[in-house]
Amino acid sequence: MLDKSMKIVILILIVVSVAFVSLWVASVYTDVDELSIVSHGIHVSPDNESALIEKMEQLAEESYRYWINTDRTGVNENKLFGTVITIKYREPIGITWIEDLGIAEISPKSIPVVVDKITAVIPDDPNGDFRLIVYRPSLDPERYNPDRYIFVISREQANELLKLAGLPIVSSDD
Repeated sequence: MLDKSMKIVILILIVVSVAFVSLWVASVYTDVDELSIVSHGIHVSPDNESALIEKMEQLAEESYRYWINTDRTGVNENKLFGTVITIKYREPIGITWIEDLGIAEISPKSIPVVVDKITAVIPDDPNGDFRLIVYRPSLDPERYNPDRYIFVISREQANELLKLAGLPIVSSDD
């Protein structure tokens, strides 16, 4: 039988453990303004925030031709088993997508868009789905944002973002 002081110690350990787990889970699912990096359930501060933001915006402009039509984003699971980098703008910004069909007779077309959030999803698996998700403001604030574009980015681009964030890169599987 456990004595009274041992029961108190065990109770304190349980309460503290539950508190830590709750805080950890909350940090994974909390969406903050500005730049947020969550790697393996831990919020990370980058060495050079402005360079990381600039690179994310550059990828958001350049990746339009790699758009994929899927609902699967992988954000929550990669906050725990990879890295998720998110820029959430207080005021939406403008970027320009270039639509190039690769047909000589049709010249590339500029598409100006307004963006309120950009997210990079970087799994630990070198063969995983490296994605950049660009969110456009919803015209109807009562609805879930329907304007979400998911782009494929290369492992090299994902590693460049990880380096700018001061995190280890995803190694190749060779």
